[in-house]
Amino acid sequence: MAALLASAATPTTSAVRAICDADGVIALAWPAVEHYDPDSDKLAYYERDTGTTFGLTIRQTGGPCLAALNALLTQIEQDWRAAGATGANLVWPCREMSIDQPLAAHGFAKDACIAVKPMAEPRPAATGRRRSLSARLAVPDDEPMLLRLQEAVLAAHIPDSPFARRVPAVRARFHDRLAEMWAGRTPADGAPLVVVAEDQGQIVGMSECFVRRHDIALDMLLPDGLYGYVNTFGVLPERRGGGAGRFLADAVERALSHFDVRGIYLYYSYYNTAAMAFWSKVGYSPLWRTYQCRRLIPSAR
Repeated sequence: MAALLASAATPTTSAVRAICDADGVIALAWPAVEHYDPDSDKLAYYERDTGTTFGLTIRQTGGPCLAALNALLTQIEQDWRAAGATGANLVWPCREMSIDQPLAAHGFAKDACIAVKPMAEPRPAATGRRRSLSARLAVPDDEPMLLRLQEAVLAAHIPDSPFARRVPAVRARFHDRLAEMWAGRTPADGAPLVVVAEDQGQIVGMSECFVRRHDIALDMLLPDGLYGYVNTFGVLPERRGGGAGRFLADAVERALSHFDVRGIYLYYSYYNTAAMAFWSKVGYSPLWRTYQCRRLIPSAR
């Protein structure tokens, strides 16, 4: 999905906020606000002015820690509003203690999972029941079908997510990125890598990917290094369940392996159980969970 697609945004940051007791810091975070342009495709998932945090950290488990988190959220909500935020987005490790209850008290709901697959030796092209399928990189003549598939991916998200919505910028920005690719820009230049799956010459699926460098000291999501990022992944509805998705996922892995990436990551909706099962089946493990608040409320109840 397009949850982390690079687009024009200006961050506003505040001082680090912390809640302490006699033994030191219990909870801390560095609040910031992302201000997205009116024509950003991120508006399909976020408010134009969205609060976020860097390094949300809690020292201990149990009641004292959840009370500290509640106090911390109250502080950073004030910072978000002062910077003009109307919504907010938070990230928390899937394997840590649940913070669902205090987040819900502040108007947050589960949004998506960030899943990661370490890079291994890519699987060879499948045979057997999928022997009629083939994969290749997209070419300009594919654009009408690519746009159709990209719109279908967002349409599939909307029923499953309380946050996804249609905005014209999604199609427009994808068209712009395809134009960069047709002009000869490569993933090393920031352009996408688009892989298509065909059945007897007819496109049945596509995936838009990027190659990104992560610095754990800055984003705290992944260890340092290059990673493949699957921004869009979709198969025609009538072809789902027949092996085309698995074939396309394998083809994406083979394509990204040429860039010496440490792994591949992607987002899927927390509410899309079919996507959760599919990505687990092809080797992706949930690492982070995102929460979103579409409208900031004055204070926690």
